[in-house]
Amino acid sequence: MISANSRTADYAHGDLEALAAALRLANRRIGELVKKYGAETVKTAMRDLLEEGNTRANAAMKNLPKGDFYVEDYLDESYISPDPLKLKAKITITDKSFKVDFTGNPKALPAPINNPYPGTFAAVSVVFMALTNPHVPFNYGLLSPLEVVAPVGTIFNPRRPSPVSVYWETMAYAADLVWKALALKMPDKLSAGHFLTVASESISGTDPRSSEYFVLVEPNPGGWGAGIDQDGESALVSYSDGETYANPVEVLEIRFPILVERFELNVKDGVGHGKQRGGFGIVKNYRIMTDDAVLTTDVNRAKFPPWGVDGGQNGTLNYLAVIRDGKEIMRVSRLTNFKLRKGDVVSICTAGGAGWGNPHQRNSEFVAKDVRTGLITIDQAATHYGVKLNPQTLEVDLQLTKKLREQAEPR
Repeated sequence: MISANSRTADYAHGDLEALAAALRLANRRIGELVKKYGAETVKTAMRDLLEEGNTRANAAMKNLPKGDFYVEDYLDESYISPDPLKLKAKITITDKSFKVDFTGNPKALPAPINNPYPGTFAAVSVVFMALTNPHVPFNYGLLSPLEVVAPVGTIFNPRRPSPVSVYWETMAYAADLVWKALALKMPDKLSAGHFLTVASESISGTDPRSSEYFVLVEPNPGGWGAGIDQDGESALVSYSDGETYANPVEVLEIRFPILVERFELNVKDGVGHGKQRGGFGIVKNYRIMTDDAVLTTDVNRAKFPPWGVDGGQNGTLNYLAVIRDGKEIMRVSRLTNFKLRKGDVVSICTAGGAGWGNPHQRNSEFVAKDVRTGLITIDQAATHYGVKLNPQTLEVDLQLTKKLREQAEPR
């Protein structure tokens, strides 16, 4: 039934068969354990693992900040209008409980951005694990102190038949709200804001080489926020997208009627500057090699950039551009079934992460290194960091740098 209703039946069947195969393997492995050790021993071992997780989680709760933490952010659009949509959360932490309350958020929308409750719970779990036991093999006991409240019928817990096909965008915000609320409270665990979106583009149509229908649905990496003691990671997938990777250029060109003409760090749009700077996003250009292709995309943080911490600058923005005959004809964050022409270029541009700390406190040699490696310009070094470089040698001019930074200090 599913294969018969899919334009890419082989892919649909392959996905479902992979899930079924994993369950068959798990069933066989558990059966082997039961046969070797007996059912009661296996069940006892499972209970012991859950109890160990519970013990670890409760022990880690002692190290968390206590109290109520309020946070808000904005989804770029409400989908029924161009107006942004306010999202918010209240986090309450005690010695034994970590409660995240999404009460007061918008009602579910007539658009595919709604995130079912399991996705909301999973998103918050990511942050909770990062704060408590990030390096321990996961079991559900490790989440025992966690409570997630999301009223039914809202964007974080929709009812049928609310559409949910792009749930991952709102799921990312569920995690990011908690992350944002606690980043400055736990700087050894959390970074500044990252590019957030899955940045997925869908290019579909007919491949002239085989006359078969194709669908390229591809998440993309971007820039992560800086930490208190290190720069942000560049070209890393978002934290709602941990199961996918950047596709190799060769694989893309073999499987789809496209040419990958550019795949590099997004230096042009830059990053959020700080004592520690954000990581860089990417630019990826696809030249379309068929007359039968359409583009669909849904990208967030196209209006509200990644958030800086402790004086660090905000990051940059995500967007997609369509280039036709050498000219950019549109720059978008949302688009549905846009007809592409052969020779068009789809340019995917992801954001740079946010900075942490005052940019004028950044090590001047780190700034010089970024200039030498082409990540920032000499002018940006002076403007954002107060670091003056010799244009011939690209060495730091210590006297002028000191003067620039003194002038920038608040009086």
